[in-house]
Amino acid sequence: MLLEEKKKNKNCNEKSLANYIEDVPQEAKHALKVKIVRSCPESREFKATFKEEFELYKKYQIVIHQDKADEVTEDQFRRFLVTGPLQDEKYESHIGEIPKTGLGAFHQQYYIDDHMVAVGVLDILPSCVSSKYFFYDPEYNFLSLGTYSSLREIYFVQTLQKEVEDLKYYYIGYYIDSCPKMRYKSQYTPSFLLCPETYTWHPVEQCIKKLVNNKYCRFEADKKITAEEADVNETLLLFHNKVMPFKIYFALLVEDEKDDQLKEIAEYTHLAGDCSQSLLLYRKTDIQSKLA
Repeated sequence: MLLEEKKKNKNCNEKSLANYIEDVPQEAKHALKVKIVRSCPESREFKATFKEEFELYKKYQIVIHQDKADEVTEDQFRRFLVTGPLQDEKYESHIGEIPKTGLGAFHQQYYIDDHMVAVGVLDILPSCVSSKYFFYDPEYNFLSLGTYSSLREIYFVQTLQKEVEDLKYYYIGYYIDSCPKMRYKSQYTPSFLLCPETYTWHPVEQCIKKLVNNKYCRFEADKKITAEEADVNETLLLFHNKVMPFKIYFALLVEDEKDDQLKEIAEYTHLAGDCSQSLLLYRKTDIQSKLA
């Protein structure tokens, strides 16, 4: 009974991420300000801070990544982190469907006492916020700004979800287990990695166990299909440089060739079993079809 009460009290005292970010001590010596500006197309706010951002980026690339000064130009910065293909979707056109920030490409700027110390490059999409890049003033390295920015971006997603229920995911980018600089991404839970073959999501803890001995691996468990269960319609083919299931390929054939092709692919499917749905069977391009 006492243990249960102690556990209850402990849970009551636990602070949420929002509590840590929103509860600013009154006696704080420095003021932190975070603002979001649209970067593509370039908003008035972004243009006003472009020079300051670029100088910060240049300093970061030279000190942290050892880039040569003449390689870090404004054009390179724009190509890398400013210009992009996303459309400017404004809130006024989609009230209730998207957050008030709108959708598209943004830069999240961090200021300490009105001095820009870091920038996060984000895409705000219909169901997620995608973190593309983060750069900061190396002189503030002691503040662990990379870790703080990840937490701040998670908090940002939480605030956006209050406006749009479906906007609830945080994409932190690629994960390479053999790269020490990327392993921090696995510290945020619950977290999931995308299977490179089936495009399904899997808990990062399970994925890391598989990656210990393999640089590349499939996260989705192989689904064993017997020869009897194999569906000829789902057998994958490579035809006219296009990947397609047999049912699509069959529809493209002229009538005179359908019977022979069906018998041949059915035999292959029976022999290959589950492999018929993960490997590509090449079909000659001289076979007559509606694509010809």
